[in-house]
Amino acid sequence: AVVRSASRRAEKLKEAAAAAEIPAPRDELSKPPRAGLEDAGASSENEVADALPRDVPKRFLGAVRGDPAQALKRWKETEAWRADGNRPEDVQYSPQPHFDVIKASHTHFFHRRDKLGHLCAYEVIENPNRAFKAMERRGIGMADVVAHMHFVSAWTYATLLDDVDEVGRAPKDPEGYFLKIIDCKSIGLGDCGGATAAYFKAINAINRNYPERVWRTIIINAPSIFGVIWSIVSPLLDPNVREKITVLRGNYEATLRELVDEDQLPVAYGGTDASVSPEELALKQFVLDHCTPKRGDSAASLASLDAAGDSSGSLADLAGP
Repeated sequence: AVVRSASRRAEKLKEAAAAAEIPAPRDELSKPPRAGLEDAGASSENEVADALPRDVPKRFLGAVRGDPAQALKRWKETEAWRADGNRPEDVQYSPQPHFDVIKASHTHFFHRRDKLGHLCAYEVIENPNRAFKAMERRGIGMADVVAHMHFVSAWTYATLLDDVDEVGRAPKDPEGYFLKIIDCKSIGLGDCGGATAAYFKAINAINRNYPERVWRTIIINAPSIFGVIWSIVSPLLDPNVREKITVLRGNYEATLRELVDEDQLPVAYGGTDASVSPEELALKQFVLDHCTPKRGDSAASLASLDAAGDSSGSLADLAGP
């Protein structure tokens, strides 16, 4: 009965997605579309940019395919959102009491650069509802996990990427963008709702206020039910974000090596690098220096963190099975 119920639910979701004409993610690796100023239909980039109020960052113009009115609307919404306790500089220095546990429970890490120079960010989706429940038993709620991911984003945009929200120039490529690799290591129909759905919805709401950071998203190890998952997640994404997503259903390692040199690619993903990346070390050190309460003379250090065990979620995964 449970199987039949899940099957009926899957069919209904597929029908709803088809009715809404939600485009499927690309299955092949090709040049990602250049959503932004080029799509505006103006005779030149300067013509479109000149129509934009001078205090609106150009990333917001790219996010709405060069529509000045929509860019201004999005920016005003983001200004109000930031004023409501979400200023990037405040988020970046917010306390992170659950940093180690969340890192270990929900694997996500940065690992060097791709062949073009984009920062590489990895996120592993592995039994997410179970992982969220395990963290909840340790006193870490969904709001804590989302706040952690927001902190990581704010730190990344201010530290590892060029141009957070600088007004007056378009973000540089590759310095201003990152390559996102999402490993659907273990996810089932039971993860299409509940805490997992709430997590992705909350993360998308945050990302909407940090547009045009992702150069391309590669999804690997997509399960057979990915079509159902896509029907749930896709409506939450901006069209230009959806267009940058590629799903690799077969041998993804060879394709990843087309994008990232082997000595820059984690072992678990077909590369030869089993080290903890300098980006992860820098993030750890920042948390210890600025987001962790100091206790007497025993100030936190990377040495003490390493002694307690790697919490980045990267080293164990990089080593492979």
